[in-house]
Amino acid sequence: FFMYTPKASANLVPVYPVSGMPGITYTASTTDISNQPDLCIARPVLNATKEIGPVPAVFHHALTQILFDMNYKGTPPSGYSVKIERVRLINIIATRTATFTTVAPYFEWSGGTADATYELNTSTGHLRDNYIPKSPALEVPVQNSLGRLYLLPQTLDPSAHIEITYGFYDTAPDPDVRKAEITKVVSIPSPSEWPANRTIRYKITVDVGASSPVTLTGYSIDDWTESGSVHTNVEFD
Repeated sequence: FFMYTPKASANLVPVYPVSGMPGITYTASTTDISNQPDLCIARPVLNATKEIGPVPAVFHHALTQILFDMNYKGTPPSGYSVKIERVRLINIIATRTATFTTVAPYFEWSGGTADATYELNTSTGHLRDNYIPKSPALEVPVQNSLGRLYLLPQTLDPSAHIEITYGFYDTAPDPDVRKAEITKVVSIPSPSEWPANRTIRYKITVDVGASSPVTLTGYSIDDWTESGSVHTNVEFD
C-alpha cells in the first residue's frame, strides 16, 4: 500500500514506474497560496495480506513551512512608520517528484528547476496590515494565516533570494497615508536546506536608509507548526 493525501489535487500526479517504487509529482502552487495543501505521505505497507487486519497508516508532513519575522533599523523620514507590503521568494523549485522508500522518512524528493516565484501581499491578505517594530525590539511575524507558505523540500539554488517591499506611512492623518514605497533584496546564505516536515523561520531586519541593505539576521529550523493554520485540511477515507 502506498498512501498520500490529499487524494485529489490538480497539482499532484501519481507516478507508476516500470520497476522500483511508485511516487507522486507535486507542484506547490504559485498562484493559489492560500489553498496550498498540507501534503502528507505515509510509510509504505509492503507485502500486506488480509490477515494483518486494518492497514497501518503512519503519515508524515512532506513539505516545508516557510515563515518570516521582521523589524527595522534606522530612522524613517519625518518619523514615519514602516509596513511590509510585499515579500517575494525568487528562484525556488516548484515541482518535484517524491518516491516512496523503505527507510525514514519513507519518501525522497528529487528533480525540479529553480525558476518559480512565490509572492505575498497585504492586498491579498497574505501579509498583516501592521507596522513592524524598530530594533532592538524583536522581529514580529508579518504573514497572516493565509500567507503561510507550504513549499517543496529542497537545497536552495545559489540564485534564490528574498525581495521585500516596504512602505513609509504618515500616521497623523486618518486614515494613514503612504508616503513612499521601497523594494530591496535579501540574500540567502548558500547552501541552504529546506527539510521536509520542518518550519523555516527567517528573521529579517530592514535597514530603512535609502541605499542600505536588508539583513537576514538569522533563521531557525523548527518542528512543524500547526497552530493558526487555515490551509486546506487533508482527507482520509
